[in-house]
Amino acid sequence: MSPVRFLVAPLAESDTKHLGAIAQLVEQRTENPCVPGSIPGGTTAKKSKTTQNPNFQRNWDFLFSPKTQSKIRLQTVEENLLETVIGLPANLFYGTGIPAAIAIFNKEKKGDNVLFIDASHEFENGKNQNRLSDADIEHIVSTYHAFADGKLLAGVAEEKYAYVATQKEIEKNDYNLNIPRYVDTYEEEAEIDLVAVQQEINALETELTKVQTKMKEYLKELGM
Repeated sequence: MSPVRFLVAPLAESDTKHLGAIAQLVEQRTENPCVPGSIPGGTTAKKSKTTQNPNFQRNWDFLFSPKTQSKIRLQTVEENLLETVIGLPANLFYGTGIPAAIAIFNKEKKGDNVLFIDASHEFENGKNQNRLSDADIEHIVSTYHAFADGKLLAGVAEEKYAYVATQKEIEKNDYNLNIPRYVDTYEEEAEIDLVAVQQEINALETELTKVQTKMKEYLKELGM
């Protein structure tokens, strides 16, 4: 059995091209076949002809749900099986508009850190579905391989995109794997220039006064 496994949530059986492209690039660099994985509580979609392992559809809440999944998350982290968590854009897969997530489990991972990637903002808008470009997929895969090759240290790997968390960090977060807990995508709002705003308001009020004066003149000419 392959040491590298994927867990995808949610995943429509009829639309796996994005996952397939990512998996193929992973295979090319790791020389390990990647297969869809499973997690208890999922809804069986289809059994693989080669591995006899069922694929499962899951909501993204498996990353942070406090119910049964929390025990599974704890076990996969403590046993050092979880390697990477990837957040994908919304409206990427057919039949659902909610964001999808990929969890990669690797029995032969190097070290005990976990990589978190927030790829939810990198996509091309489509009429009915969004899509990942080749560059978007390569960004995900190259980041994953830099981590898998031991080139990324714990902490921020790429601003607003990737973070390498230690097991202690994950433990402090009660084994919550929600990506925003690790990848900070907060954008500071531009400071408001109150003086400039007031000047603009004054100019608009002056213009309004002129218009009102003109209107009164027109109405007077019309005898109103």
